[in-house]
Amino acid sequence: MRDLAIALRTSGAYCAFLIGSGFATGQEILQFFSGFGLAGVAGCVVYFLIGTWLARSLLLAGHRHALHNSDDVFRHYAGPVIGPVFGWYTVVVAYSIYLVMLSGTGAVLQQHLGTPVWIGAAAMALAVFLTLYFGLHELVDVIGAIGPLLIALLVLIAVSALPGEPERLSAASEAAGAADMLRAAPSWWLSALVYSAMSHTALAAFLPPLGAATASERSLRWAAILGPLLFSLALAVCALALLGGFPGIETHMIPMLELARGATPALAPIFAWIVLAGIFTTAAPMLWITSVRFAADGSARYRLLMALFAALGLLVA
Repeated sequence: MRDLAIALRTSGAYCAFLIGSGFATGQEILQFFSGFGLAGVAGCVVYFLIGTWLARSLLLAGHRHALHNSDDVFRHYAGPVIGPVFGWYTVVVAYSIYLVMLSGTGAVLQQHLGTPVWIGAAAMALAVFLTLYFGLHELVDVIGAIGPLLIALLVLIAVSALPGEPERLSAASEAAGAADMLRAAPSWWLSALVYSAMSHTALAAFLPPLGAATASERSLRWAAILGPLLFSLALAVCALALLGGFPGIETHMIPMLELARGATPALAPIFAWIVLAGIFTTAAPMLWITSVRFAADGSARYRLLMALFAALGLLVA
């Protein structure tokens, strides 16, 4: 039972890490999957296969070789010369994403509540700081609980909006293929590969330390299956629901909100908070990845640097 509890918590953290604002709004799913019709939905299977392999490899490598930060991870995989280059690249990407998440929070709250942008950004920076103060375990506990809830809400919206007739889905698939819209790649299978690689760029710095901090290898093996499986199922359901919205859904900036308005109106007023939760579960791990590159997780130096990075990010955002 203890191994199962750890596996579920780790799986929740995996899903939460990936559900950022792009996923929660539906734009990410639209451009990588639904925009290619039914073939694009099949790309979710490609993601599951790649995601399971990568999650297992990264979690077990961290557990067996005590990889506690991005520098350890990339030195292990790429050696002492090339490894640090990848390590620094990942830190720059992670911190840049953190900055974007703060800016996004300010914009969402300004649109939803009319507050100044800096107030929203400051609120997110403070929430991230308080979550990360006690280190990796606190982070995993918090986002591991939020992740499944976010998936449940988004899947509820998507299931409510799924097309009921196969003929409608077939017609929508043709409309999606003919739609003039931004797509992530020229073909559905390449798009699925790009999405898998993009998703695991920062996960390569997050999952190994998570594996290193977990005593049970068995729980990590289960998490490497459950996390990608839950995320892939949510991805497929949301992709099908968005596909059913063609033609027309591709013209909306927040397509999942359009589904909510049509299928689950009760959730539409709180959709901004769903997006904010998705932003938080991405912003917090990104700042953690940045901070542990320079100090041991949970140490006094870590807390000081994390506070400085959080404040600097707020100013830039």
